[in-house]
Amino acid sequence: MQKDAYVMWTAFHEKFLKYICALLLFGATSLALVEVIRRYVFGLSVYWQQDVVIYSILTGLFLHFGITQRLRGHLRVSLLPTLLVNKGRVRNIFGHLLNLLAQVVSVGYLVIFTYCAVRAVQGSIAVEQLVFSQIMPFWPWFLALAIGATFMAISFVFQIYQEVQALRGKHFIEEEHII
Repeated sequence: MQKDAYVMWTAFHEKFLKYICALLLFGATSLALVEVIRRYVFGLSVYWQQDVVIYSILTGLFLHFGITQRLRGHLRVSLLPTLLVNKGRVRNIFGHLLNLLAQVVSVGYLVIFTYCAVRAVQGSIAVEQLVFSQIMPFWPWFLALAIGATFMAISFVFQIYQEVQALRGKHFIEEEHII
């Protein structure tokens, strides 16, 4: 069941979410280039363009959190667990336990972070907060942040399961066998 869920999670990333993120980043970059040409070649500028570019890039990055974590691409301090894993039975167990502890703490942090982001969405809607240019509401970016943190937490949960399986001497599904 866990393997099926992980396969579905990976398929969601690989067949849908990464394209949404790429589209947001490509669209924002294209809009920024158009604005540079408009501003410096034609002397024209749109006052709202900068906000759209900034928040589109941020949305793409926020939504990509889960993918990056699934691929273990986020910056992390792993010197001690790396030195311990596969270096004898006791060291191996200790290394996996350190990884497990870090992942559990990360999930706890992300749950609190997501809660705060959802509260920010609610507050932003309640006061009708707008971005600096006053062209659009601010709450969608708080929502994207909450969704991105949730995606990252889900990826951590799968990694916790993988660590528990490693402690039990079993292997979880390999990433390259999924896609």
